Amino acid sequence: MKNFYILCMLMLLSFTGIAQKKNYALSIHGAGGFLLAHRSVMAHLPQQHTGALNFRLSFLGKDGKYWQQLMNQPTYGLDVHFTSLGNKNLLGKGIAGLYFVDVPLSKSLFYPSVYGGAGLAWVEKIYDVQHNPKNNAIGSHLNLAVRLGLNMNYEWEQTHLHFGFHVMHFSNGASKMPNLGVNLPYVQLGVSQFIGDAETEEYATFKALRKDVTHWRILGVYSRKDVYPLLQKVSSVYSLSAIRTKYKSKYWSYDLGVEFIANQAQAKMFPNRVIKQGELLQVGLYTAYVLSFDRLDLFAGLGGYVKNDLNIAGWLYQKVGARYHFNDKWAVQFAIKANFGKADYLEYGINYTFHEK
Repeated sequence: MKNFYILCMLMLLSFTGIAQKKNYALSIHGAGGFLLAHRSVMAHLPQQHTGALNFRLSFLGKDGKYWQQLMNQPTYGLDVHFTSLGNKNLLGKGIAGLYFVDVPLSKSLFYPSVYGGAGLAWVEKIYDVQHNPKNNAIGSHLNLAVRLGLNMNYEWEQTHLHFGFHVMHFSNGASKMPNLGVNLPYVQLGVSQFIGDAETEEYATFKALRKDVTHWRILGVYSRKDVYPLLQKVSSVYSLSAIRTKYKSKYWSYDLGVEFIANQAQAKMFPNRVIKQGELLQVGLYTAYVLSFDRLDLFAGLGGYVKNDLNIAGWLYQKVGARYHFNDKWAVQFAIKANFGKADYLEYGINYTFHEK
């Protein structure tokens, strides 16, 4: 946990160096809440209320970019979040480092905003068959962190006051069992102090975000998946997809694709059978709504299997994730694949665009 703390501080310092030439804000927030026992088997875990403290470095979207103008000049940056987890004996404490966007819903001195952030988290105490067997929420120290919230804000010159309701989620995407996840609803109060007054600059929108453009691309994905019973070897997951992306405007598009998935973890669900690779192969049809922020895409999608011989988790699945474009050909992708709220696995992918019209 000490190394993860140092990493978050180095990230914050690096953002501070960049911020010297921009309009930016330093913020501090305090929060209180509880550990949500979202499954009945977790009822023993909540023992104390949770408390949190987070420090935020925010940039004000005044660079003239299309998505910044469209979304009322949002703030974005790095959020470092320290929190108790509702059970000091079984879960301990956690720390998360998130990249976030806070989007104003109106332009006024008193305005609501929507917060979304994602990054990495470190959980102090995890499941251990000998020393911590009652922790059935989380099986790994390093986890994905996702935070969503709704804020009410008051702007007083360079100072902004904040009140909000947020939910923090920690999960490893079934890469290490148990993985019921940690959900922390809380209310928070905070203050931000803006520094600098950068002038709006003209910005050339990333080429891939042009209206009425169609891209054809391939996506290769690798993942690791753990299954019950515990203490087995973690299995690999491979997939290859062909995807058609249609850009309807400079800021949104939709995906249509077919994907071929080789999920090796399925074989462990049938210990008394010899499972052939042909049975492990899943074929799915998939569509997604994509929201673009210059080079960054955020997407949410729904898929259905047309080949699913073992049918362990049903015929429908969902995906939520992000894709970052290095240029007009190459992009990296990270996503969570789930079956109606239950994580299936995390996707680590590389996209290559081979045709554009």
